[in-house]
Amino acid sequence: MNQEPSIEFYFSLNHVFEQKIYVRWDIRSQWLSFDELTPIEIEHIFSRCMKDHKAKMALLHLSREKFNGDKAAALKQFIMCNWTEIDQVYDITPSRLNFERVPCPFKSTQCPFRGKGLVCIKP
Repeated sequence: MNQEPSIEFYFSLNHVFEQKIYVRWDIRSQWLSFDELTPIEIEHIFSRCMKDHKAKMALLHLSREKFNGDKAAALKQFIMCNWTEIDQVYDITPSRLNFERVPCPFKSTQCPFRGKGLVCIKP
């Protein structure tokens, strides 16, 4: 039986003009920009997240209400709200999602998702 790889996300603040989300699977050694992921890889991550009830509710809300069914955009926002730190625990493992307490990407404004679905899932 094939075991699902674990996945880690990282939000880089080092770019002057554009901040980027990076993704790494435990079976790969290099980080990939989220924007370089294939539609199959996006679908794979989205599907893994949909197995968690709270993540599913958040992703459905983002996909339907904010991003017109664009799974990549919904997933990108979900990652920004829940996984942006490199740490010793993979964000997605074969058995669970490990949410992080991360800085809010909407620091200067009020969160547009507050009260409209569970997007920010804090441990």
